[in-house]
Amino acid sequence: MIIELEKLGFTLDEKQLSMTVVPNKTTGTSAEACPEVIEFYQRALLGQTEADNFKNVPFNKSKKRIPRITTGNVLKSWNCSFSDGVTANLSTKEVEVSKVSVMMEICIADLEDSFLIDRMTAGQNNPVNPQDFLNYLWGYIGDQAGEDLETLRWLGDTENGTDAFHKLTNGYVTQLELDRNEDESTEGPRLATHLVSAQTISDSNVIGELYKLIKSVPKRFRKATGRNELKIFVSSDIALAFQIATSQGTAVGSYVTNTGDMFIGRYKLIEVPTLPEKTIIATPKEDIIYTYDLLNDKNNFTVVDMLKTAAEPKVRFRVNMAIGFAFDTLQNVVYYSPTALVVEQQQGGGEQGGDDNGGGDNGGEE
Repeated sequence: MIIELEKLGFTLDEKQLSMTVVPNKTTGTSAEACPEVIEFYQRALLGQTEADNFKNVPFNKSKKRIPRITTGNVLKSWNCSFSDGVTANLSTKEVEVSKVSVMMEICIADLEDSFLIDRMTAGQNNPVNPQDFLNYLWGYIGDQAGEDLETLRWLGDTENGTDAFHKLTNGYVTQLELDRNEDESTEGPRLATHLVSAQTISDSNVIGELYKLIKSVPKRFRKATGRNELKIFVSSDIALAFQIATSQGTAVGSYVTNTGDMFIGRYKLIEVPTLPEKTIIATPKEDIIYTYDLLNDKNNFTVVDMLKTAAEPKVRFRVNMAIGFAFDTLQNVVYYSPTALVVEQQQGGGEQGGDDNGGGDNGGEE
């Protein structure tokens, strides 16, 4: 499902974004128009997952300060005088984006075959026109860009990424691993609550492990609904073990709906296939930030028909955008993974942080 930009409060100049013309320096002619630019951004940046599960901060071209207001109790006993004494505190979190480009060269002949197969399914007799094909092109590119962003969202690592693609930005897992690997004796205390996963995850222990994690979330953030509801992201192996456990009818209070949504008690589980095995991240929605820039300048959108420039039946696309992933307050996040803490590695093992004393409700009391 694609979220409409307007539903998230965006107002874009559709005429400006609807096309761009790229001049050919050799012949003086122009490339074909770029249609459906808004749909491309929706597919690449704003799918259902992004809208529902993250705090979206758009129009971030470089760095952006995100304000947060906190107050004390605002309710007072009723009387005819104004009783002051409540102070509103304003804090900010600076979030930086990484600038990236979507670049792709496609052979029109190959894509035409894919388009026609997809279009001419059994029972269809719809006419095919050039606009349909161009829409298909942008949908294809937008979906691929969305898949790449989903990988970077969790596994991007600017220092130790396995290749140039993974080094484009730092994802959520990388940031939590950096915090987990802090040596408290030399680098200061860790901020997030870290739990070491069980050696194996199965249908017999997955419910207990999930409740161990939920118990470690600060109490004031154990909200299943509302603006700042608790988000629980799980790897695919944990999701599968959960589904098996609930299908056997022994996991009281945990279930899978007809649409595939998973619930442990009142909390929804969100499967993330890109997460490493035995990994769970629990965080209030307001603390997991997804920031980006739609770069709605038409000059950032280019499409070149190579048939007119190099006599090759290919089309080149380039779209510039900016993306960033960050946690607002790491102290509100619980990270469950098989990676041992640095102090555990030095002492030879154990599951420090896995019980109430090691990773409980620190900061959870009002």
